[in-house]
Amino acid sequence: MMDEKIEWTTRVGDAFLAQKDEVMDSIQVLRAKADSAGNLRSTKEQRVVNEQGGIEIEPADGGMIYVPEYDPLLIYGPWWYPAFPPFAILLSRGGV
Repeated sequence: MMDEKIEWTTRVGDAFLAQKDEVMDSIQVLRAKADSAGNLRSTKEQRVVNEQGGIEIEPADGGMIYVPEYDPLLIYGPWWYPAFPPFAILLSRGGV
């Protein structure tokens, strides 16, 4: 999808560059929600490391990186910002 929607991909990249700390903090919040729901665990594809500084997800095999696909509502639970639903929900509703 990222290569089909270059303008969107560019905006996401620009937002990350402008607000890197906020984006990384949000990622840690989402990982903590997934972890507390029991949906974030090590597998043969990834290793989950939960340390004081945050939750890291590393490839289990340094030569291969897997990109997961999942429904955010199943992983994180009910979405807490209805005005800004996750991208996967927008797609299912025919948005974006």
